Amino acid sequence: MSNIVKGSVLTLDLPVFAGSFRNAKLSHHARVKVVVLKESYGKQTGQHTFTTNILESDDPINFKVGSNLMKKGRNLYPNLVWIEQPENYTEVAEDKKRRAETQSAIAKRSHC
Repeated sequence: MSNIVKGSVLTLDLPVFAGSFRNAKLSHHARVKVVVLKESYGKQTGQHTFTTNILESDDPINFKVGSNLMKKGRNLYPNLVWIEQPENYTEVAEDKKRRAETQSAIAKRSHC
């Protein structure tokens, strides 16, 4: 599975639930095409979060075209059907790798 980076276009198969919050039932799955606007990684919680914008949707009631959708990585990756990487994907991936290496080096220095 590829990394999801800013500018990636994703096709997702998202579950839609109906009923009350306490007793929700799976209603159907909606096919949604989104573009990643922003990604962040919470240092304290260790959770990857993505902010996306909906480009296409087969369920316009629950997923309106043009609206933003925030999803945690743990919920996004399992529902991923297709991913189109941006043209500068290798540059972005290398930048993420360098950033991770720098953060781990800083963490090692702070523990000494």
